[in-house]
Amino acid sequence: MDWNKLLTPEAIATYVVFALGVLFGAAGFFISRWISRKRPRKVLLVKVGESSLIRVAPNVKDEIIIKYRDKFVESLYLTSFTIWNNSDDVIENIKVQIEFEDTDVIDVDVVDNMPDRASSATQKSNNNLDIQLPFLNPRKLYKDAIRVNVIALKPIKVKSVLGGGREWAVEFFDQEEFFHEVFDESIAGLSSPASLIRATTRLLTGWSKVFKLFP
Repeated sequence: MDWNKLLTPEAIATYVVFALGVLFGAAGFFISRWISRKRPRKVLLVKVGESSLIRVAPNVKDEIIIKYRDKFVESLYLTSFTIWNNSDDVIENIKVQIEFEDTDVIDVDVVDNMPDRASSATQKSNNNLDIQLPFLNPRKLYKDAIRVNVIALKPIKVKSVLGGGREWAVEFFDQEEFFHEVFDESIAGLSSPASLIRATTRLLTGWSKVFKLFP
């Protein structure tokens, strides 16, 4: 075999073109598979905000009596959750069970942009809530969302979220806590280079999760 003929500039150019063709062909195949893949059907429960409904000056706190729905209270918090369909298809017969840590829920209100949908939130106990939706349209196409406002005696900490059905599952994200962590990590990162590296790493990890949940 004449090796010189195999190593001529023309032959080498042919090999390079062939290799690039294989490389770009493989890349195109995997990109097309990635684009056309079927995304999981996901119902996203997001804690979007929390605030105190009672602000009393300390010097008059002992002289004021506060009553909410025939119940005397010393503190009252409003926590808001939003429910989205993060997939590309309509999801039907949604039931989500939320368990809170010790908080004592006293009232729940569902705000639905489709009044005829008959969405409901049932309080099973002081710390358990069931949310039922006949259907939920894709958020991207229809801007469909459910708002659930919970009034409790203490700030709400979600202990667990359960839910799922045929080809769909529920996922919880505490947006309120995430933004607090972003702020705290940003402040901590100013103290030293090592703290800045740790803060940056944690922030990148947190934001990557956000981008996955809100594509």
